[in-house]
Amino acid sequence: TGYTCGDLFFQRELQQNAVRALDSLCQWSEGKKMLMAVGLPLAINGSLYNCAALVNDGKILGIVPKTYIPNHQEFYEKRWFASSKSLNRTEIVICSQRVPIGTDLLFQHVHREEFVVAVEICEDLWVPISPGSFHALAGATVILNPSASNEVVGKSDYRRELIRSQSGRCNAAYLYASAGFGESTSDLVFGGNAMICERGILLKELPKFNLGNELLITDIDVESLNHDRQMQHGFGDSVHLLEDRSYRTITFE
Repeated sequence: TGYTCGDLFFQRELQQNAVRALDSLCQWSEGKKMLMAVGLPLAINGSLYNCAALVNDGKILGIVPKTYIPNHQEFYEKRWFASSKSLNRTEIVICSQRVPIGTDLLFQHVHREEFVVAVEICEDLWVPISPGSFHALAGATVILNPSASNEVVGKSDYRRELIRSQSGRCNAAYLYASAGFGESTSDLVFGGNAMICERGILLKELPKFNLGNELLITDIDVESLNHDRQMQHGFGDSVHLLEDRSYRTITFE
């Protein structure tokens, strides 16, 4: 649906067609060895959640709702979306599949146990202790962030440093993809910022305001990430922060 639908998010037609689109993506993915993350609004128990769905080989592996909902300056997302903190379900039925939902999901490759993917959404990265930090401590080596971060003077440089430093602190790879120019409205301008960082190093970045479709591709050394985590005892010493948290692991190929 994109990000700037506004009050159209409440339309049943939009909500149902978003789910149909997700179902079509699932069918397209059958037989393809890809892990895909796609954003959509989901109505659950009378509330609307801003979610990322993880799809692999015809199956929805899991759904991760956004936790931190911005409601300041040009953002008034609480008008539409509830926080994951209000979600009292661990599973939902969607596209005729029973699917785990929550912020406690890790997606692990069935043959490469060090390749573990987790998701946080947009504003989740901008808070003092992001969900991605806990995901990394729980074992995630690759963090995905589907986002809709608008462009204002000076924000691009700060955002780049935020993502780069987060990948360094978490000893992880960070894949960030933001809304493109087609999402721009009279209120907001989006530049389609996308980047891949690893251990504090910016590996690849797409130029903003590109009018075409592009892929951002690079290699990530997940074995080296695990090696560095073992060497840096500060990472292991931080695991106590997970004492009140538990995670579910979902495998994929």
